[in-house]
Amino acid sequence: MFGPEVMTAAASWAYAGLALVTLLDVFVPVLPAETSVITGGVLAAAGHVEISLIVAVAVAGAWMGDALAYRIGRALGQRRGRRPGARGESTVLRRLRRALTARQGHVLVVARFVPGGRTLVSFAAGAMRFPPGRFLRLTLLASALWATWAATLGYVGGQVFSDRLWLAVVVSKATAAALLTLSELVRRALRTVARMRRTAPAAPFPGSAEPVEPAEPVTVTVGEAGTRA
Repeated sequence: MFGPEVMTAAASWAYAGLALVTLLDVFVPVLPAETSVITGGVLAAAGHVEISLIVAVAVAGAWMGDALAYRIGRALGQRRGRRPGARGESTVLRRLRRALTARQGHVLVVARFVPGGRTLVSFAAGAMRFPPGRFLRLTLLASALWATWAATLGYVGGQVFSDRLWLAVVVSKATAAALLTLSELVRRALRTVARMRRTAPAAPFPGSAEPVEPAEPVTVTVGEAGTRA
């Protein structure tokens, strides 16, 4: 149907488009970055592109976008002359600062999978002057996990629905959304259980007798007794 030259050119444009979408997604969260990576995985299953290149391009685009957003956030923070923890700092930035300080890797990795989370965290990390080397290392890890996850889902979907690639994209995207929703529900449930355990009163050791409250001491005053003759 199409010659090798046409297919090669189409694949090259597919890689370039994927890099552009994954980079700009941090500035325009409505761009279908995850869907693009999933579609790349589906096309790789059909033999049109290479799965390893899809992952590599998605990682590079996402990572460069994070780094650029961090740099812009840092420049804006310096321009305002607002130091970390300053009085005029917004509530959102203050909460993100506490979260990044306590759970750096967790926040940066999870934000990569949450719609709009990458945008908020990358700009905020720059504005609060999060260490750049640590930010780049953690966002590289997050980008690699995200790209591998999305491309693998698309590849598996493309293998299952090899005769209907559009259905493979739809099913893979729905699966990704369902798994992410499920993981968020599990996370909230575990946090609720942990909070209940912290606030619950301490229970007696199983099998032990109920604690007996000590009786109040009784003071008996003995008066002087006797008869006088």
